[in-house]
Amino acid sequence: MHERDDCESLRHKTKGQTILCAYLIEQSPNPTVQDHTGVLQLHCKLPDDSDLEVGGLFLFHIFYDQEGQQSCNRITPIPKVLYGVYKQLLDNFRDEKTHFSF
Repeated sequence: MHERDDCESLRHKTKGQTILCAYLIEQSPNPTVQDHTGVLQLHCKLPDDSDLEVGGLFLFHIFYDQEGQQSCNRITPIPKVLYGVYKQLLDNFRDEKTHFSF
């Protein structure tokens, strides 16, 4: 299972894979996204075959190579009404992760 992150926690990530649910607020030069924790400029290009609309809500599949370089290899558009659901899933994921880390 991939990790789950928000903009704030992704700022500090340098390894592994994660899923970020965020609104795309700018596409270039690097994509800028926003969620309930703030705004984040991603340090990767989006896939060329991505049909992205600024203001849309997306799931970004982000992974890091051995040097800690960020890549985004898949982007999935989702309906904006699902943002609250995803936020709840993120909270549940973090609660379970905390519960099982003891």
